[in-house]
Amino acid sequence: MNYTATRKEAVCELVIHLSAGEVEQLFTKARRNPETSPAKQACLLAQEQYVQQILDKEHIIPVSPLVITEELPEDGTPYDLHIRFEALPDIALPERLEELDIEVPPPGMDGRSARRMADALRHSFARRTKVTELRSPVYGEVAVIDMEGSCESCPAPGFQAEGRAFLLRKEGSLLPEIQTEIMTMLPGQSRTVELSCPEDYPYAGMRGKTLTLTLRLKAIFQEHLPEINDEFAKELGFDSVKALETSIMAKSMSNELASIQKEGERRLLQKLLSQCSIPAPSYTTRRYYDEFMQNARKALQRARCSEEQMMEQLKAMEEDGHRSAEEQARAHVFLLALAEREHIRVSEQDMKTEMESLARDMKTSPDAVRDQLEKSGMEDDVRERILAAKALTYLYNKAHKVVVDEKGDIVPPPVIHTA
Repeated sequence: MNYTATRKEAVCELVIHLSAGEVEQLFTKARRNPETSPAKQACLLAQEQYVQQILDKEHIIPVSPLVITEELPEDGTPYDLHIRFEALPDIALPERLEELDIEVPPPGMDGRSARRMADALRHSFARRTKVTELRSPVYGEVAVIDMEGSCESCPAPGFQAEGRAFLLRKEGSLLPEIQTEIMTMLPGQSRTVELSCPEDYPYAGMRGKTLTLTLRLKAIFQEHLPEINDEFAKELGFDSVKALETSIMAKSMSNELASIQKEGERRLLQKLLSQCSIPAPSYTTRRYYDEFMQNARKALQRARCSEEQMMEQLKAMEEDGHRSAEEQARAHVFLLALAEREHIRVSEQDMKTEMESLARDMKTSPDAVRDQLEKSGMEDDVRERILAAKALTYLYNKAHKVVVDEKGDIVPPPVIHTA
């Protein structure tokens, strides 16, 4: 067996030249599987026997499925197996990751995040009683509303609600303009308001246009929050309130550090990508673009847009979709190249953990998820994304963190006195 590998930009052509004797050996093995034609099975065996071996030798990493020639071999006849795919581009990676730096905020030590977590915990176990008097809701109460938003008669995703409960509070989940209107309404009352659709709204065709909202306040509830005491702690499975408070503090600190890391990873990667020219392979870009548009379509369907309305909005989103997909593709191949250089790999435990996570989201079993991914040919895509995520974490952990305050001033490390 010998081969030739040629590359033009990201596209790689691999031709494996097999002698008559090598083809004959493949056919001998192929006939052991009567369920598949010998020629097709021989072609599959050639792929399994030679392709990965050549890719490893040439240090070529495919970032797209392998497209195999449709011409099948004939027993005892020399055969050229043609394979075409996109390969990981050559990328100028930073030489010493330890010399990279990224600014990060200091973790809060004043207990605010722990208090927010404790507050959220109390609200999740709150007892609600309906307000029977005819009045408007106030901060700290729960408003149950219907909301129907549209932009030029097209339903607006994200502005649809039916019997949804919102806790009224400053910096709550509702837009301030919507919350202000609700807090001037009476139960049973409906109102139509207009506001400008936000410029950062995901659906480009609606940005800056008039957003019409029909609001209906269905009911008001008061929340009776439980006290965080020994009794409450024991209901949650803790021995004492002290143990519960310790758990909340540890969890809040862990969440805060994870949030700092996630934002730091994002900014570090963005910084590196802005400093080098990285081509975006078409397959990877198309994959991210299709994912972007599919998610948009699902949201428009949930908002009950007609097919005509969906097509109009999706058309307006194409530019955003292409830009987002190209950015994601560039980041993806950068991280894959880093993973290859640093010998980062995806273990079977990594895949198992991911299958379990996907199974929880899909409300099915990990085995069913893996089976579905294998049948759809998406298992390698999932593996690649895990690899990219591991490479990003590795990059962040290697980089030097510069702790700065809200003004951007460097926070010096604490002084440690030793005896």
